[in-house]
Amino acid sequence: MGGVVARHSDSLIEKEILSELGITGYDRLFDIDARLEAVMLKHSKGNSTEQELWKEFTDITKIEVPFYQESLWGKFFHPQLDTAMLLLIRELKEKGLRVVCATNTEPAHYAFHKNRGDYSVFNKVYSSVDLHEAKPDKEFFEKILSSEQVPASEAFFTDDCPLNCASAKALGVETFVFTGSVALRQHLNDIGIL
Repeated sequence: MGGVVARHSDSLIEKEILSELGITGYDRLFDIDARLEAVMLKHSKGNSTEQELWKEFTDITKIEVPFYQESLWGKFFHPQLDTAMLLLIRELKEKGLRVVCATNTEPAHYAFHKNRGDYSVFNKVYSSVDLHEAKPDKEFFEKILSSEQVPASEAFFTDDCPLNCASAKALGVETFVFTGSVALRQHLNDIGIL
């Protein structure tokens, strides 16, 4: 979703959170301490609440995070949807193709997109929060292929992260590193999907 259909910057959100907490000199949470990457991944997989994430953050960094009634992840999350991508997804569905969303997300961002109806363009959404797996782990893709009852050789995946595409490709999925809707549309034409 993020980086393909929804435009936002995780690093900018993290920088805004750090600024809110009075922490300067860092762009990403894991820039403070590399162990925070695993803490964030656990949260992205739906295996910890946001309060638990901030408690672990405090335990690791010794930086106290005050209680927030609202989600810090949600407070600075204001994505814009790419209308050209929404149109492309609708075209694919009109051709009878099933289009699913495979997304790494945080619970607050997932809830935001659900509440705003952003996922309604897809036939189904597979989130890291629900699957308890995250890209680029092969288990993430295997769970989706199994649920969709589609062999890897009949699936197509696009993502703005080359590592995620490489992981899906290793399973036999046709992939395309997303750089924009025009390039994706051209690629889908080239391989006969559009």
